[in-house]
Amino acid sequence: IKLTAQFTAASGRQFLAGLAQREQRNPQFDFLKPTHVLFSYFTALVDAYTKVLAPSRDLRAELDKCRETEHCVRRVALRWDYSRRTEEARRREQAERDAERVAF
Repeated sequence: IKLTAQFTAASGRQFLAGLAQREQRNPQFDFLKPTHVLFSYFTALVDAYTKVLAPSRDLRAELDKCRETEHCVRRVALRWDYSRRTEEARRREQAERDAERVAF
């Protein structure tokens, strides 16, 4: 299923139509039929692989920004700050719970 989804993402829907026509009697390719249980899984894989193989302009612009050192450092600093704040909040909550347990 994964390999077929990769080829479909790379080759397009025409490939999928031809493959479904050619393998319609092959039970290994039943997932190509819209009524099959795994068809939604297959289409989700095709969509995901398509996004990877042909990224959107927004994603491509974001990736181009990541090549700039200043942008990367800024993102790392924001991530570090976020991690630090969430860790402090987690420790504070744990200390409060511990204090309540000691009080009882």
